[in-house]
Amino acid sequence: MAQAWYLLPTNTKILIALALVATYLVIRSAYRKAKLRRQRDLDPIKKAIYNPKQFRRPR
Repeated sequence: MAQAWYLLPTNTKILIALALVATYLVIRSAYRKAKLRRQRDLDPIKKAIYNPKQFRRPR
């Protein structure tokens, strides 16, 4: 595995690293959103705070 990594060109290594970082960020943000959603469902006060519709101006 180490030899295969060593043989790869630099730009390929950079692309792989970026893909790994992007994947990590996507998973982390999805996990955080799910966590927030769970908390919001449990707490009715938070549910009101996170509800964007109530802050819309009436037309």
